Amino acid sequence: MALTTALQSGLSGLMTSQKAIDVTSNNIVNSNTVGYTRKVHTQNSIILGGTGVGVVAGFSSRVVDEGILKQLNKESGVFGALSVKTNYMSRLEDLFGSPESNSSIAHTMGDVQSAFEQLATDVDNTVSQSASVSSLKNLIDKTNSMTDYIQRLRTEADRSIADNVTEVNKILDTIDKLNVEIMRTSSLGLYSADDYQDQRDAAYQRLSEIMGVESFTRSTGEMVIMTSSGKMLLDNEPNYLSHSAATTISSWNTYTGGEITGVYVNGVDITNDIKSGEMAGSIELRDTTLTNTQSEVDEMMTTLKNQLNLIHSRGVSYPSAQSKMVSDKTFLNINASLPTGTNPANAQTPKVNISDGDVRIIIFNAEGKEVASTSLVGELGFTSGDVYDPTNYPLNNSLLATIQNWLTTDPTGPRLINGSASINSDGKIEINTGASDYSIAFRDEASSVVGSEPTDATIQFDLDGDGVYDSNTKGFVNSFGFNNIVTNSNKTWLYDSDIIARNAIINATSPTLPTLTFSDEKNIAFGSVEIRPGDTIDALAKRINEDNTLNQTIKAEVIKEGNGYRLRIKHKTGLELVISEPTSAAPTNSSVLSQLGLVPSATAGSGSVKVRDDILASYDKISRGQVQYDSSSGEYFVSASDNTIANQFSDMFNSNVTFKRSGTLAKGEYSFTNYASNLVSQVSNYNANTEYSVKYQTTLIQSLSTKAGEISGVNLDEELSQLLVFEKSYNASAKVISTVNDMLDVLVNMIR
Repeated sequence: MALTTALQSGLSGLMTSQKAIDVTSNNIVNSNTVGYTRKVHTQNSIILGGTGVGVVAGFSSRVVDEGILKQLNKESGVFGALSVKTNYMSRLEDLFGSPESNSSIAHTMGDVQSAFEQLATDVDNTVSQSASVSSLKNLIDKTNSMTDYIQRLRTEADRSIADNVTEVNKILDTIDKLNVEIMRTSSLGLYSADDYQDQRDAAYQRLSEIMGVESFTRSTGEMVIMTSSGKMLLDNEPNYLSHSAATTISSWNTYTGGEITGVYVNGVDITNDIKSGEMAGSIELRDTTLTNTQSEVDEMMTTLKNQLNLIHSRGVSYPSAQSKMVSDKTFLNINASLPTGTNPANAQTPKVNISDGDVRIIIFNAEGKEVASTSLVGELGFTSGDVYDPTNYPLNNSLLATIQNWLTTDPTGPRLINGSASINSDGKIEINTGASDYSIAFRDEASSVVGSEPTDATIQFDLDGDGVYDSNTKGFVNSFGFNNIVTNSNKTWLYDSDIIARNAIINATSPTLPTLTFSDEKNIAFGSVEIRPGDTIDALAKRINEDNTLNQTIKAEVIKEGNGYRLRIKHKTGLELVISEPTSAAPTNSSVLSQLGLVPSATAGSGSVKVRDDILASYDKISRGQVQYDSSSGEYFVSASDNTIANQFSDMFNSNVTFKRSGTLAKGEYSFTNYASNLVSQVSNYNANTEYSVKYQTTLIQSLSTKAGEISGVNLDEELSQLLVFEKSYNASAKVISTVNDMLDVLVNMIR
């Protein structure tokens, strides 16, 4: 019996050593296999009746530190987000240029400043005129290209999200299949599931690099995966992600506005649950970083456009003076929107009011000498009234009728029989002398006295004709956009508020609750919304979108920007939109429009501003001088050597102007070159910080991987040493069997 037991022990030792050698050899050949963890051979004594009768091999076990593995997965998610950001931001920095680069947007802005300063000192030099216009065009072209590139980056980021979603779904499928194999293998108890677990861990680590996830493992060996907020991604079966990538993205397209779709699981939007990983990096770039940068570019160019146009509108471009002026501003044309049968006398026409001075109209001949002049308020008696008359119903007291009558028939006027002042089919105001050798100019003055000090009059518009003035602007020509140097072909279809706290309460405590009224070029006052006590921008947006009349034409959104939010209201079909507040006076500090800072959006003009076509075609049409008054002759005149406006351009670039809060840049006083420098520095610093974080995260992951490798990795020296041990054990077991066999032979021979 003892020899039989010894033989059994030897055989079990032989088989156990063979199994140990199998495990060790598998470790050796997989030493360079990604995701493979070292397996440790296990064995147990066989005890029968209190006596050992051999050994049995157990299942091999993985050597894994779950704590380090969990930390590694977490840090991989952080690295995934950072790697995406640094890829995009390095490209954005190439576009903006580094602070010291001659190709940076700040340097380009400096070139514009230098060109206009030179124009002020050499005003009638065609080279100076050309340099001013060309440098401004270069700046505008550059910022338009920046807008286009930023939106292409956002589109690319959105497509990356779609690619990530596809990969996540494949990984969920892979882990689901591995779950099945692990549970089946574990339940049968015939083989170890370690290799399946290695594959599952590798798949899960890649999943963690793409998006932040959490998981736990059931007693059956099944892994359950969820988002950081608990939305199930894998539980018995995969819950697949979905995302429809946008074909193109414009600057006003946002995720919160619904133009960009979210990431969904079973119809539930989990976009905001994705806190780390490549997908989180792409989402942050698409919805925050790049949109903030775009907003800052828009604010810079809108402010520059407004300042340039204000100054340019004060001047003239003699000898290339204008015989025809067309407004850049679009007015609601009631001639196109009057319902059939409406009496035009009852129509709500846009109205205008002139205050803080008077507006002088002067007609010049080809030599720059005055032919005729008058003042709108003092001599023509127009202080306020309709901008234009409805078709076929001449009231003869509108602004345009007043100007046309003076141009054509008034005894004190130039008697230009072909002169006209009208609104065209596009809602633009046209004033034409009807004679190419007669030019028209406007000069705002402090009073109606001839030759009064030039100063910007205040122009108020009631754009929807409801009897309440909606806006205050400075300068008659500037307010209409008759002589803009920078133009924008887009209509005013989009309004944005200032950046405010999302929970900020709109002040609506007056006896009569304020109301916002909406009009477009087809329908005057097509709808309105009441502002109620306790309203926030969310509540206001919700009420607009739930109104069955308003939601047919407009849409309200609450858009995140910087560390606050904007209320955005847009016309669904891109028509000219007017928002007025008929329950209050013209915008005051207490009006809802002023509280919100709700004005036509700078974003709507992204990428579409340009230098006026005729100025590009003929540089000498840039305003350099201003209408002057000769007290000795009592007449107005223009001169090619006058540099009044050119000096104002130069002063503007050398002074600080107010910029509204946009993106992450605070409201404040900046020069244009300083603001552009802040933009460049911000992008450069963001990229530098991201690159530093990537380096830090890379080092951290390498350290964690090294620690994990020290525990889970295969050390060939150790495995070869173990192989020798198991080889000796195998040989020893074989020797036991051989010896017992010899002893049994002796015993058998004795019996014979």
